[in-house]
Amino acid sequence: MRPLFLLLYLLPVAGHTQSLTGSFIGHAHNDYEHTQPLYQALGYGFESIEVDVFNKGGQLVVGHNPYAVGRKPSLEELYFAPLRQLVKKREGTLWLLVDLKKYNEELMELLHVLCEQYEDILMTRNDSVGTKPVQVILSGNYPRAEVMANEKFRFFFIDGRFPELASYNAKLVPMVSANFTQYCWYRGNGPITRNEAEEILGLVAQAHAKGMKVRFWRTEDNENVWETLKRLGVDVIGVDDLVGFTAYRN
Repeated sequence: MRPLFLLLYLLPVAGHTQSLTGSFIGHAHNDYEHTQPLYQALGYGFESIEVDVFNKGGQLVVGHNPYAVGRKPSLEELYFAPLRQLVKKREGTLWLLVDLKKYNEELMELLHVLCEQYEDILMTRNDSVGTKPVQVILSGNYPRAEVMANEKFRFFFIDGRFPELASYNAKLVPMVSANFTQYCWYRGNGPITRNEAEEILGLVAQAHAKGMKVRFWRTEDNENVWETLKRLGVDVIGVDDLVGFTAYRN
């Protein structure tokens, strides 16, 4: 690990002034695939949880494939209902990243109606940060500008994308995410290259200048990658190995 640390500390990247050892949070990627969705992630202290959602016959169900056969649990039964009780036992705001699969207006309406039923625990666009225990952030492929402009969707915050960064307001877009492999092929084997590190540092600096956190998907699950992301200033680290990441963080 020493060569990696040395490289990151010595990188002379012009214009980048953010800390290379800043704080970060754990993000439970595809949380519903674990044996105990939600409970395991919260038990291990994760601050952000991701769940894939689609509309199946007028019901919001959890899963990655809208065409998969068999019963899928609903978003409410797997997350919203238990969260109402669980958040009473924890401090801070939990990010619930809802990845919209096969976006359509009916899906948005169903999600809006569900959120209205849980207004007591969900942050709205008019609330100050930290005033409610759960913040719903929408990810996936959908018209972000349209959703941001729709005042009806007061419970919905946006997981932004770097190409549209200049148009974002940090109050509505608390985080910007990207496919890691678009910018970097680092998989944790040895130190990251200087060019790749500078690429990531540049993206982080752009988002931080707007007051937004940064997350990457398609990163490898190993300690070298987690440590590298942390030292490059990445705020939200996506994880599948909840146990391994918790051991690393502790």
